[in-house]
Amino acid sequence: MEALTSVYAHTILGYLTSRYEMIDIVDEELGAGMEVTRSVLGVNPVGAWTPEMAWSMDLLDIYEKHSIRYTVLCGDNHFPGVQGDKGSIYEAYSLGGRLTIFFRDERLSDILSFQNNLPDERSALKLAAMLSRSIVETGGELVVIALDGENFIAMSKTPAMVGFMLDKLYSYLTRMQELGIAETVRLSQVNQPRRVISYVPTTSWLGGFTKWDGERREHADYWVKVLDTYRYMRGLEEALGGKVTEARYAIWHALDSDFWWAEFWTPDLIEHWINEARGVLDSRFKMSMRPLKDVYSGVVNRPIDIELEFNNDMGTQARFRIICLDTQVELTIQPGSSRVKCTVVPRLAGSYRVPIFVVSGNYIYLQTYVTLNVVYGNRDPPSSAGEPSNPVGRFFI
Repeated sequence: MEALTSVYAHTILGYLTSRYEMIDIVDEELGAGMEVTRSVLGVNPVGAWTPEMAWSMDLLDIYEKHSIRYTVLCGDNHFPGVQGDKGSIYEAYSLGGRLTIFFRDERLSDILSFQNNLPDERSALKLAAMLSRSIVETGGELVVIALDGENFIAMSKTPAMVGFMLDKLYSYLTRMQELGIAETVRLSQVNQPRRVISYVPTTSWLGGFTKWDGERREHADYWVKVLDTYRYMRGLEEALGGKVTEARYAIWHALDSDFWWAEFWTPDLIEHWINEARGVLDSRFKMSMRPLKDVYSGVVNRPIDIELEFNNDMGTQARFRIICLDTQVELTIQPGSSRVKCTVVPRLAGSYRVPIFVVSGNYIYLQTYVTLNVVYGNRDPPSSAGEPSNPVGRFFI
């Protein structure tokens, strides 16, 4: 027997990294999961269970960073799209010389996973015997049966019979070893794979991710909420120069894939953890901005100075980007009250509103508007038709 580790919360890793680029979340969760494995079981794991077999190639760097040597993926859903030196699912593969990939026999795994309502001992014995025979009949050099271990007992209507069946299966496998018919091994015992592959497709054991994003109409709205909160957190961390640990911890929980599974859809729990994260972030971000005047007047191609007042109540300096029209400037906003002068050179005559944004990362934290009333000067003819004419800006503190 060998214990595998996993991430802190049961989430769809490959989807988070490939769709939402949450590589830092997966990295941290794997580190936390490994620490739980070490502290609770007292072992240093070398294999990782990828929840829902939700793989993407982004995970390769993360697994290698944490010294994970192997994981198990799906023979039916991952293996067909594998690129490289392919044989069959009944052998180990080296993914670029960095991670060993085993591909499970989905048919045998699903029998154990889902054909688990056994009315009596006779049915349990038949299933154990059938599985033992089927393992040999594959003719495979290495047959991997892999499934979420809690499901086939906890979700059975006859858990006692499942336990009885599993005991008999182990007995049959032990006898098969004694007879030299088969050998059970820990995956870490498998020697260096002979075949090298270069790519495993992004998918799950279900052949996609719609079970967690698509089967329910509400899925899309909640992914937007999670992504907005994640970007809020990342931008604030960039501005403050450090991680907001409590918010990250809450986001881990919001991303637990069991909350998102279509049949177990639990929006209240997702909402709770999103609100927890946003509450922490709101308590850290305390800053306001306002223009000293709402309307500024000027002449085409002549500077107009717009003054902005900031109140930073965060107790520390914060670095943001100020965006006005085509100009972006990075500024460090000190604690307390301060003023910033934004110099805009308008290229258009007329009366129009100019947006001003305070940004960090991919998130807008503050925004305001001023109105510009701009006229032509004596030496400033109107722009020719079709010529782009955008105001430009500069910033001064």
